[in-house]
Amino acid sequence: MNRKPRETLVSDLVHTHGVDIVILAECQRPDWVVRAVNHRTTKPLTHYVLQRTAHPTRITILSNFRSDTIMEYETTRRFRVAQLRNLTCGEILLVCCHATSGLRSSENQQEKQIEKLAKRLHEIEDHVGHSRTILIGDLNADPFDRRIRSAMGLHAEKSRSVCLDESRRVDGEIYRYFYNPMWRFLGHQAPLAQGTYFRAKSEYDDRHWRVLDQVLLRPSLLPYFADDNVQIITDVGETSFRDSKGRPNPKIASDHFPILVKLTPSAYGGLA
Repeated sequence: MNRKPRETLVSDLVHTHGVDIVILAECQRPDWVVRAVNHRTTKPLTHYVLQRTAHPTRITILSNFRSDTIMEYETTRRFRVAQLRNLTCGEILLVCCHATSGLRSSENQQEKQIEKLAKRLHEIEDHVGHSRTILIGDLNADPFDRRIRSAMGLHAEKSRSVCLDESRRVDGEIYRYFYNPMWRFLGHQAPLAQGTYFRAKSEYDDRHWRVLDQVLLRPSLLPYFADDNVQIITDVGETSFRDSKGRPNPKIASDHFPILVKLTPSAYGGLA
């Protein structure tokens, strides 16, 4: 949300794509978003409020699921874990993340934060007894970044066939795979979205376009996911989120393009 009042655009996205769960970062007034969405729907979203900690979080989750179907598991400042229950495939862990920006933190700090998250997810999966986990958010790293790829990090692999092994052993330790479908957006040319974020720095080595906003899935969820079930959204209705050069326009929407994720069958709805 870039801390801006974009509730009308969120409402337009929800209704255009039939979204059931909305994940927002840097949302100053979630109640305004709820009001804007519910003004136009028979499937009202509810503000999914954490009750078990006083710590602030940077992530807002809105859903039209019943309260006994989507339940809070854990929340920190940088990530939230919810349990989606009573689904055809069984329970799903929904992990929402807003990682530290490289503009405000060292690479070492970012790496340790992702490693901490990865370790915690293993612990949570062991506790609930399954690894049907989907992770969505602004990871502030590209798919090829070591924090995303490495076994000590999120261990997100670009190959479906490799991910079907579910895990691998490194130095005696077992590390579970995530599948990362966001690799397919690297190298896209206009008019397609070339990333979710653009920043040009006066440095010799600069990537400009980045795919910072990603969805990662554990192998057990791959039967419910096709690669084209994730999209980078650059407009809604007659409103474009791009500037004249095709880059995210924070004057209209946000400095990031949103992503839309769907699991099949359609009973799971959309995760955005």
